[in-house]
Amino acid sequence: MWLKKLFKRSGAGTSPVKRVFFVLSTGRCGTRYVSNLLNTAPNATVLHQPHPGCERINPVAYEMFLENPPRYLNMRVDDFSRLRKHAEIYKTVATPVYGDCYNSIYPFGIALFRYFQKLNIDAKFIHLVRDPVACASSILRAEGPFGIGERKDFGIRAGKLYTSTVPAEIAAEIWIGINRNIAYQMHYIERHVPDSTRMVKLEDIQGRESVSAIRDVFYWIGLDLPDESALLDVILSESDDVRHSHQMRLDGIGIPRISDDQLSMIISMTGAVAAEFGY
Repeated sequence: MWLKKLFKRSGAGTSPVKRVFFVLSTGRCGTRYVSNLLNTAPNATVLHQPHPGCERINPVAYEMFLENPPRYLNMRVDDFSRLRKHAEIYKTVATPVYGDCYNSIYPFGIALFRYFQKLNIDAKFIHLVRDPVACASSILRAEGPFGIGERKDFGIRAGKLYTSTVPAEIAAEIWIGINRNIAYQMHYIERHVPDSTRMVKLEDIQGRESVSAIRDVFYWIGLDLPDESALLDVILSESDDVRHSHQMRLDGIGIPRISDDQLSMIISMTGAVAAEFGY
């Protein structure tokens, strides 16, 4: 369906996009499901992990956030050619609303906010959060010592996200660090343009009983509601094209399950922080 909402621009003409929104997250927390859910809106094009990603540049931004906050607040989209290319994806969209669900852009919310302000395009930001134990467990399993390819040993994560050398603790620190960074950005953006940000817990928008909460997110973004049947098709789908089942996929390729000791470490480390995000 989303292919019908895209077009190639020749360089002439004006983009029809009047509003954009970005879903910022740690990853391993349902962005494929969320993008498919929100893409049911007739007036929106919502993409999951549109190219180019920003995995190679987000460590630079996160380090700046920790070590030079004033510089971080003044960071611009044009400071990174890859981020500029990513920001310009909206130009390929033929609908009035464009949504971007890619966890690799998590530290660039403020820069994107300023970029679209200058273009007089309304921008909203969703902080997508998943239960810390479930999310950090997925991070550990998919990106820890038994991870796949470049993700192994947390290879695509910013080194400044963690101080521990213990994989379970690293996964917990990643969940904490990214969510706190996103919360910082949401606070900044909200101070400048109220009602531009919202935290959404993945668990609140899953299951048949979540339709009312999902509609509320649609209204807030400015999305036209589809038929309820279209929403339910996504909500109830078990297809990997609609939602990633990380644990099942990892089972299928023989990645070991995490141990009880590792689970205890994650619970212990995230427990004191979880309340900040509604858990």
